[in-house]
Amino acid sequence: MQRRTLSREEFDRYSPVVRRTAMWVARRASKHVTVSDLCAKGWAGLLDALASAEVMGAVEALDDYAAARIRGAMLDYLSSFDGKLREARKKSRLLARAIAALDKALDRAPEEVEIAAALSMEPAEYDALLTSIAAAGVARLELLDFDVDGSPASANDADVAPATLETALAKLPRLSQQVIAILYQEDCTPTEAAEVLGIDAGRVQRIHTEAMHRLRASLGRE
Repeated sequence: MQRRTLSREEFDRYSPVVRRTAMWVARRASKHVTVSDLCAKGWAGLLDALASAEVMGAVEALDDYAAARIRGAMLDYLSSFDGKLREARKKSRLLARAIAALDKALDRAPEEVEIAAALSMEPAEYDALLTSIAAAGVARLELLDFDVDGSPASANDADVAPATLETALAKLPRLSQQVIAILYQEDCTPTEAAEVLGIDAGRVQRIHTEAMHRLRASLGRE
């Protein structure tokens, strides 16, 4: 069966979406993932979306459907890095569950030292855990996925009420809230956020990773 090809009009229409999504994913994935590879996967996802639309007939909100398939194809590609990613996901689940258990037991957001203790880790070991999860890109795949425009895509998919998400964000430690705001509302890189906050970029990455797990625990996705 001959694979569908894009018309010039379709290429011009969706090229910004593919590029923007690839840039967003690449900035938050592990270092070996390239924008060009992600774009290639995104174009494949778009072709599948358009082909499906033709088979099923007119698809309502085609642009939204295509954007979701583009993003999904890129995330599927990230998931193909099995070995280290599986291990990072395991660590991610353990972290989210530990935070959720502490939230319930303490009836408040736990401190970093309390999370480390719950995981039977020294502070340095806990920092290393967060660093490894961030490096694997699991903070994007396993936790709340933020859409290209900065809104939580997985929250929309799961019909999480905006008020619920707002409450979860409000429970984050102040520094975590600042990191999230700078990274997503201001669309800054971790290095840029570090300059604003007066801390190093590695610390920003760890705070971001922990914040995503705190949100995941608050929303019952541990």
